[in-house]
Amino acid sequence: MEVPTRSPKTWVYLAFFVWTIIASASLYRGVVLWSHPRQVGVYPLYEQAGSAWVHGQPLYSDAPGLFVYRYSPLSAAMMAPLSFLPDNIGSGVVRLLSVAAFLGGLWWWSHSVVPVNLTADQRALLFLFASPIAFQALGDVQMTGLIVGLMLLGTAAAADSRLTLGILCLVLAAMVKAYPIALLGLLALIDLRRMTLRSAIVLAAVLAAPFALQRPSYVWTQYAHWLTDGLNMRTAAPGSHQLVDVRELLSSLHVTLTTRQYLILEIIAAAVIGLLVIFARLRHMERRTLIMLTFGLATCWMTLLGPATESQTLIIVAPTVAWLLLAVLLATVPTGYRWLVGLSYALFTVTQIILWFPFHAVLRPLALGSVAGIMLLGVLTALMLDLSQPLWPTPVPIPAHPGGQPNFRPAST
Repeated sequence: MEVPTRSPKTWVYLAFFVWTIIASASLYRGVVLWSHPRQVGVYPLYEQAGSAWVHGQPLYSDAPGLFVYRYSPLSAAMMAPLSFLPDNIGSGVVRLLSVAAFLGGLWWWSHSVVPVNLTADQRALLFLFASPIAFQALGDVQMTGLIVGLMLLGTAAAADSRLTLGILCLVLAAMVKAYPIALLGLLALIDLRRMTLRSAIVLAAVLAAPFALQRPSYVWTQYAHWLTDGLNMRTAAPGSHQLVDVRELLSSLHVTLTTRQYLILEIIAAAVIGLLVIFARLRHMERRTLIMLTFGLATCWMTLLGPATESQTLIIVAPTVAWLLLAVLLATVPTGYRWLVGLSYALFTVTQIILWFPFHAVLRPLALGSVAGIMLLGVLTALMLDLSQPLWPTPVPIPAHPGGQPNFRPAST
């Protein structure tokens, strides 16, 4: 009997199956299991903000903790339709929007930013590698999936020289949570002449949009409260251990940073990353590679040193670490970095998987996410500085399917 061979698109089918399961599970949790306390999440916050916008009521509160509305007035306007939907339907809509934005952004990003022309199977592997780190955030009622999707779309548009569209996507992401503006700033360093004025115009237009949707006096008041209550430094309740940035690792080493000290550390790290981008730009690093590494450094900063990193926020690094793992498989990452990439990916994955088990709090002192972030930051920094050889030479094939064709294409030029 002849041994059956697998289809050359096995990875495509598997990726489609896995992401269908993730999307279906997210929708099921939001629509069918809505009444379960674990599935409600922060959706009431979104619905209340939308209702407050419709009725011209205050959006912001100076109450401590994380469970308060902190997004922009424009985000509240976009949440207004939720106030007219049944809660379970609205929860399902928010979840599916996050999944769609993430997958759509990752698809365009994998075509326009990844500095190797991937085959269908290789792109499917990228989606598979991203899934263990992304599924937790996409399964919950979170805006992080939407934010990452907009960041991916914005970076891909910028890589395709569709600068106005790219800037718009990144500004819209910043209207949900402010930190994506850092990515826009870094990308502007790559193309300062063309992006600076456009960024200012797009930002002004987006900030002005809410005035067309509500009373100007009300909008002015909400902007003032956004600046004082929405954009202030977020802190979790004492002992809650909700934030998982580098402070978690330092705390396990008995080092405690004040809010001011942490802010200074954030600014210094952002400035160093900016200098790295300028250095690589002046040394004429290939454009797609530079944009890829800039995106990676920005997202690594957002999780490791960001304003408020929770476990689900780690989805932000999923595209970068998934690509680096694929690059290891394609043998396009210098040998010395491969173990760090693999270990970083494994630790990021573990941080998400253990959330499903009751013992996950026991592992928090290990600060696995912070350790993984430091490894990833080290790899990205080394790649940004390593100008001695091409970063992405012609890849070797992924182990071919029996009877299949060679599974690679030449590297992008």
